[in-house]
Amino acid sequence: CTRFIFSNQPIFVPGNQPQGKTEQKLQTAISAIDLFASAKCKKFALKGLCQHFFPPCTHAQDGTIPKPRLICRKDCELLQATVCSKEFEFAQTIFGETLPDCYNLPPIGSSKEKNCIQLGIKGLP
Repeated sequence: CTRFIFSNQPIFVPGNQPQGKTEQKLQTAISAIDLFASAKCKKFALKGLCQHFFPPCTHAQDGTIPKPRLICRKDCELLQATVCSKEFEFAQTIFGETLPDCYNLPPIGSSKEKNCIQLGIKGLP
């Protein structure tokens, strides 16, 4: 994930989940993508999974607790329904809760979505 997460960028790690366990889940998912995904899917799925498992923190300048910046719901939906539809259908049966749940991301157009992480999926409806 070093292509997507920079060394000077703080990431959000939930207090109830050890980072090592998160890394194991991510490594398993990446291994499956390397074996089964199309080249087009790999390009976006790897970035999406890295950002999902290790999201950058929001900058808490007002003294509030930092929160994770989440993947944009539209990008998540495009990834799972169009770019990687077969791969995600297969992966869902194996990994289940490991994959991002697009419906739990902030709604498209909401104020919470304005700082979301775009995956760079272009040319799709």
